[in-house]
Amino acid sequence: MSARRALLAAALCAVVLLTGCLGIRADDAIRVGLDVQEPAAAPVYYLPAGPREGASPEEIIAGFLHADEVSGERLTIAQSYLTRRLVGSWDPSIRTDVIDAAGRPDIHAQSGGWYEISADLVATIDGAGRMQASAPGSRARLSVQLKRVGGEYRIDATSAGFGRWVRANVLDQVLRPVSLNYPAVGMRTLIPDIRWLPVTGLATGLARAQFGPPPSYLDGAVETGLASARLSVDAVPVRAGVATVTLASRPAYADPRTRAMVWAQLAATLSQAAAITGVEVSVEGAALDAPGVTPPLASASVLGFEPVMVAAGVKPLVRIGGQLHPVDVAALTSPGLDAAVTASPFPRILPAWNRVALSADGREVAAVGTNGDGLARYRQDVSVEVAGFADRLTGPTYDRFGMLWVGGRPLDPATVGRLWWLDASAASLAAGDNAAAQPIAASWLVDRLAVAVAFPADGARIAVISTRADGSDSRLDVAGVTRNAAGAPTAITGTSLRLGAPLVELRDLVWISDRELAVLAGAEDRVRPFEVTLGDEIRELPPLAGATSITTIGGGRGLVIGTADGPYVRAGNRWQALPEAAEELVAAAR
Repeated sequence: MSARRALLAAALCAVVLLTGCLGIRADDAIRVGLDVQEPAAAPVYYLPAGPREGASPEEIIAGFLHADEVSGERLTIAQSYLTRRLVGSWDPSIRTDVIDAAGRPDIHAQSGGWYEISADLVATIDGAGRMQASAPGSRARLSVQLKRVGGEYRIDATSAGFGRWVRANVLDQVLRPVSLNYPAVGMRTLIPDIRWLPVTGLATGLARAQFGPPPSYLDGAVETGLASARLSVDAVPVRAGVATVTLASRPAYADPRTRAMVWAQLAATLSQAAAITGVEVSVEGAALDAPGVTPPLASASVLGFEPVMVAAGVKPLVRIGGQLHPVDVAALTSPGLDAAVTASPFPRILPAWNRVALSADGREVAAVGTNGDGLARYRQDVSVEVAGFADRLTGPTYDRFGMLWVGGRPLDPATVGRLWWLDASAASLAAGDNAAAQPIAASWLVDRLAVAVAFPADGARIAVISTRADGSDSRLDVAGVTRNAAGAPTAITGTSLRLGAPLVELRDLVWISDRELAVLAGAEDRVRPFEVTLGDEIRELPPLAGATSITTIGGGRGLVIGTADGPYVRAGNRWQALPEAAEELVAAAR
């Protein structure tokens, strides 16, 4: 037993001591990089070559597809491959097909000067900057027609909807992921929405992208002070590190609350440009006044907009022999199981109950029956089984407001909802407490079966893995949650943001930041963890045989994977087993 005790202390200590940050990209390469909320260093751009004299049609096509891998004024070189007629109508911003850098596009001549081109497709990015990862085996396809101009081949027409192709390994020369920021309703925190914007003219691009209503998948969960905003000038100038945003229509910013949101949103969003250290906002030539703002504003935190900290100081739990023991993270450097855990404050949990969840305040736990047929709550010396409402239940989870959530298949066929919640925020739990689970509907989840449910720290969004009733067509969706003043949910947005489309047989998930999730996916013998960002970047993590669940005790570096043999914690690029005595590791509000 002494060896196992030492293993527990060493394994969890490794999680605490880990440092470093891995960037996420759409290709399989692991790259060190910045988080999308950090200012990026000024990039070094490459300048593509123009068409050479006497180039063949195939060379013109290949040269153009490389020359369009730029933005801003450098696109004039790509235009030199086109006829004057096509230059006037080509708009590369309407769509970007991200293609696999490992292969070459296939080019095949057709009749009438037309050529068919295809390449392995990694992802698409629409005109609004929304990326959608592509399923394995997807192909980008393009038709172009060439004609001679002054004896040289030039592209005169393309298939409808073509914007540009960009190889995955040079995507950061063209577009970069940035966060647009929206205040959560009823909270002083900003909710990010990730878009891919051109790297040139970033200050103006960020401002224009932030204008307008929030994205539909966050409708009702967030708000904005910039719904009808527009610039009164052509661009956002940056001088000595200060970006000046000049807005039109002063009546749109009449109340102090709206003005505070405007300042907070623009400061948070524009500060992602490397050269910007502060923001000034004016309307029709006059400074936009807001309480607490002294321009230039460097951060939204000056106005009290801060990231949400949930479960601060709440210790994770280790399940040992049916008892849940808080793990004293600060004492993990001391060897031995006794030094790492403290006495259990909860009733014994029988083997028939598993997939344990811990509330954000650390006062309550919940578990579901082995076959997903029941939901039980535990607090101090009290345990209560919730009245039956569904079977095939997901693992339970608590949000920051003290609401307990679970997904499943309703026992009543007339019930539309596939998710349920109950208010577990009361100060105590009494024997015989018969609080009922309340169904809540999401139109994108109708006729599907929830497999896993998770909340980020802010509680303004929900992430759900679901399948069809027969277990096929697994998918990952993120949507907004509308709440009342007490934090109880009133609705889930009718539109969702789908992520991770290339991943098959999605099984479990956890938020590891306000813009990233970790998921388990893959066929039974090939299940492995992945990181998925709200920008739909997917990165494969080190595999672990037999993975069945995933959670975290601290972001991406603190990931924990459950197996039939017990939990494993992340230790760099490997997984470290906990002792055999540890059956489960449970983190608060996950």
